[in-house]
Amino acid sequence: MNKTFLIAAALAMLLIQGCATQPPVDVYLSDIRSLPSTPLEQRVALAIRLQNPSDNTISASGVSLALDINGGRFARGVSSEPFELPALGETTVTIDASISVIDAVRRAMSAARNQAVRYELTGRVFTNGLRSVRFRREGELSAQSFDALSASSGAQPIQPSP
Repeated sequence: MNKTFLIAAALAMLLIQGCATQPPVDVYLSDIRSLPSTPLEQRVALAIRLQNPSDNTISASGVSLALDINGGRFARGVSSEPFELPALGETTVTIDASISVIDAVRRAMSAARNQAVRYELTGRVFTNGLRSVRFRREGELSAQSFDALSASSGAQPIQPSP
């Protein structure tokens, strides 16, 4: 019985050590596309670029994410599509997400008051094992950031109608 306990404890320590050594993946929101929606729910396809700073390939069975704007819920999504995140490499994954119209209105009103948009993108990459790898990115975009992005992309700013 002691031998069984020691083996189980050793395996548990190896598992914990393996989880602790996997650095979190880096994430970037790379695209948002509209999907068919309903009056109370907007559906979007969020494309995220995941970068693996580890020298181990991650075989993933899926991903979940949450996008918060100005401290509040904005979009949530999951995907069970398997993918591989190469060692010291990157891949792009698309996740279908839901946005409550009520949450979207709240976030828009908050952004109008603050003149800036704080965002936080969090989630987990589920591996083909007992582990998951978390990711998190946060930042702030101001009105000037949007103007600079429009200018650099050649897009014309939207002018209000008279």
